Amino acid sequence: MLKYFFAITFSLFSLKFHAQHFKAGDILFKWLSGNTYEITMELYSNIPTQDKWCYDSLCFGDGSNVLMPRTNGSLGACSPAHDGVSISPTIKYSEYKITHTYPGPGTYAFCHREWNRESGVINIPNSVNQKAYLNAELKINTFSGANSNPTFSNIPVYYACNNTPLTYNLGASDINNDSLSFKLELSKMAVGVIVPGATLPIPNFSINNLTGDISWNNPQMAGTYNFVIKIEEWRNSGGIPKQVGFVERETQFIIEACTGIDDRNFDNRISIVPNPTNDKIEITIKSAISDNFTLTITDITGRIIETYSDKLFNDSGTTLIDMSGLANGVYFIQLQNNSQLITKKIIKQ
Repeated sequence: MLKYFFAITFSLFSLKFHAQHFKAGDILFKWLSGNTYEITMELYSNIPTQDKWCYDSLCFGDGSNVLMPRTNGSLGACSPAHDGVSISPTIKYSEYKITHTYPGPGTYAFCHREWNRESGVINIPNSVNQKAYLNAELKINTFSGANSNPTFSNIPVYYACNNTPLTYNLGASDINNDSLSFKLELSKMAVGVIVPGATLPIPNFSINNLTGDISWNNPQMAGTYNFVIKIEEWRNSGGIPKQVGFVERETQFIIEACTGIDDRNFDNRISIVPNPTNDKIEITIKSAISDNFTLTITDITGRIIETYSDKLFNDSGTTLIDMSGLANGVYFIQLQNNSQLITKKIIKQ
């Protein structure tokens, strides 16, 4: 039986305020042992003048819910919760991590609702007054065994130029080697409830269901667009593929009226492999950019691990960075020059 939990009490949400301006996010789960899982909720928001995301709520899909302290960033104004991390001048990344044990086999739907989206989203009318809903599904059964959902190397906030073809990929990787499929969905405000008036970006906006590549041929109107990418996991059972879980990732594209060549397409020209990694990563800039850029590695708390100059790269635009000595976890790599700041997510395991 599908176990949805709708009755998040007012006492939980009373600690939330209506000015967070949600941009994007997801709910991820990782198998630990038996029926015990580590659940991570990731939220991306405008950097607020007053931070109200110290604690946030999650339902586990088994009739229980929790108010979680934020677990990334330094200890400061939110203490004993953490303060989150600014990954760009305008974007804050908030992570909430918790362990939960399920009673037994079943299908469990995680859920989370945010009260206010960012204002001015072109394809969501009156977006600042519309709720956002995150959802993921875990199936615990005898045929599939242990399961963790995919990890994503690219953050769900993407900048690009108008009147220029774009391609975006989540960078999905599945530790269980499950097959993945991808599809586009409209933004939701509750389980099965589409935000009123929401549409997909148009025209010529599509996804490759096998690779997850999103293509948008020459977006015309500059502005902010939101939509959902649903990633489904499939596992073979007696020669028949069966779904063993999914995650719905709320994603935001920010299309800008660029004034120079490749102002924002810098992002598309950076490759980091392998990701996840347990050793070295190779960073390649696929075509020339201006000199005088820096590369900074930060951990989940925002602590700077290392900073490099552009001289780190060889004439082919490639460099190797050794991460073998770093603890397992999430790291951010930022490349910045005079006009651009690109953030990439790295998973060390």
